[in-house]
Amino acid sequence: HPKLSRMIEESCRNPDSYEHIETRFRDDGNSIFVITKYRAENGFGGMTIGNVTASVDFDGNVIEIISQN
Repeated sequence: HPKLSRMIEESCRNPDSYEHIETRFRDDGNSIFVITKYRAENGFGGMTIGNVTASVDFDGNVIEIISQN
């Protein structure tokens, strides 16, 4: 999901280290439930895997970040 990926990348300590792994989604009728898995550099210079769960509208705009780890 391009807008969610861009939001995640911009929030990374080192945005250039962002690597998309996979995205899954489900149409909930009024919005889309999106789960994105990615790798990015952590504060110690190592790579770590993160997950973001979000609700997005049908135009691709992020409505809410539900969870992030």
